[in-house]
Amino acid sequence: MIFLLTACSEDIQTNHTPSKSDTVQSPLSSPELYAKANTQLEHDDLDSAKATLQLAVDQGDIPSKELLGVLLLKETKQEQHLQGFKLITDAAQTNWPSAQFYLGSCLYSGSCGLPENKALSLYWLKRALDNGEVGAQMMIGFLEEELGISKITQEEYLVNQDIVKQRLRAFIQH
Repeated sequence: MIFLLTACSEDIQTNHTPSKSDTVQSPLSSPELYAKANTQLEHDDLDSAKATLQLAVDQGDIPSKELLGVLLLKETKQEQHLQGFKLITDAAQTNWPSAQFYLGSCLYSGSCGLPENKALSLYWLKRALDNGEVGAQMMIGFLEEELGISKITQEEYLVNQDIVKQRLRAFIQH
């Protein structure tokens, strides 16, 4: 399995917040860590790849946020999906078009470990298109026809973002 991606902005509680003594500093740059993680994925070493990507995420690397988010959304453990959603949303909010497209696509169909939310899908696909992801155009056309709207307001975005997070939390609790 090879993931070559070029890469959620709400506070999400995790069970452990790393302290300075917990943080491992890497002598590698974030692009080197990203490349190392891809090699680990090529060798089916998912746990090492996720740990390597986390080091790059800790350095602020956007592509690593996106890829780690994708990997967490593919986990069978529902509790990983909320963190994956957060990471991909964080990457998307930096105007990273592939993260915006991935997020919009997943929310369009309720796939990738995320619940369906067509309004939020439209929001992210529009942003992806604005940032050069031309593949978003066709899905936007379907959404505009289905929803009868061409954009959502910031308030509607926040409401729908919260709905997705609540649904993910509900899956975790069951």
